[in-house]
Amino acid sequence: MFEGERVFYSNNRSDPHGFEAEEGGPASLPSLKQARLFFEQYLHHGSGALRRKLLAEAEKSSKCLLELDLFDLIEYQHRVQPADLECVNTPLCGRDRHRAPPDFAHRLARCLRERPLVYLPVCEKACEEIAAKSAIVQGAPEGPQGLSGKRQRAFDVQINLVDSGKKPTPIRSLLSQQQEQFVVTTGIVISCKAPMSRMQKITIQCRFCNHKLTIHAAEWREQPQMPRFCRASELAGSAQGDSDLGCKNKPEPYFIVSNECTFLDVQLLKMQELPEDVPTGDMPRHLLLNASRFLVDEATAGDRLIVSGVLTTEVGPGVPNFATERYGRR
Repeated sequence: MFEGERVFYSNNRSDPHGFEAEEGGPASLPSLKQARLFFEQYLHHGSGALRRKLLAEAEKSSKCLLELDLFDLIEYQHRVQPADLECVNTPLCGRDRHRAPPDFAHRLARCLRERPLVYLPVCEKACEEIAAKSAIVQGAPEGPQGLSGKRQRAFDVQINLVDSGKKPTPIRSLLSQQQEQFVVTTGIVISCKAPMSRMQKITIQCRFCNHKLTIHAAEWREQPQMPRFCRASELAGSAQGDSDLGCKNKPEPYFIVSNECTFLDVQLLKMQELPEDVPTGDMPRHLLLNASRFLVDEATAGDRLIVSGVLTTEVGPGVPNFATERYGRR
């Protein structure tokens, strides 16, 4: 009955300035591709100090911890010049269609405030590629005549998201509406666990048909969520027929291939709210902090901290936690 019907749709994520939408990212926010281009615009035009630090760290080390202040990003929006809208991506330069929108810094700040876990990896990847294109990281040509390709060196970037213009929120004032959003809070560290390694990129394999699958685990979750059934058998469906290798409808067929996984350092800390934030007669509340990668071993028990990070849940069975991005020692 639907033959001959015409289907109309509208793309709410299209951009009049020529930045095509790409998969990923919430529907109400810019796409991952747009956010990356906005960040490159800011890194090239609005934050020369951040770019200089990136290239300097790429010269002397294999890792870099960059501090990105949302307050500076908003301040830069008020002084954006027409020249700052020129696209920094070389193949697109000189084409008016690919000029950045005038409010690109404000839109980037909104992305990082509302969904930092989605957009921060995109910005970190952009920093790594900028450093990889520089002559510093690539190194001098090798070979007797110097004609061979340039040697590549691994370079890892972590962006430390802060907001110097935001007033810290007490622990008991953090609400469920702030889940997965950037927040700033204060407290006292009362316990620290030893740093541990946690799987970030996990390769799993079906024990029946040897089908391999790569999944990404959140760094604040202790146990990754594994597929209950083999994805290969689910995709094949009834077309598999006699070629079933025994994994069809078999629960828990996957096991982890440790040699093909990537790991990162994570440290778990317990933070208690400040005494002045506790109402009279009430018990102090706590948060679990997950300090990851280059932020481990930066705090000890007894430190009063201003912590910037992402509010998440389920670090363990029914335990709320706080995925930290930065420590501010007071």
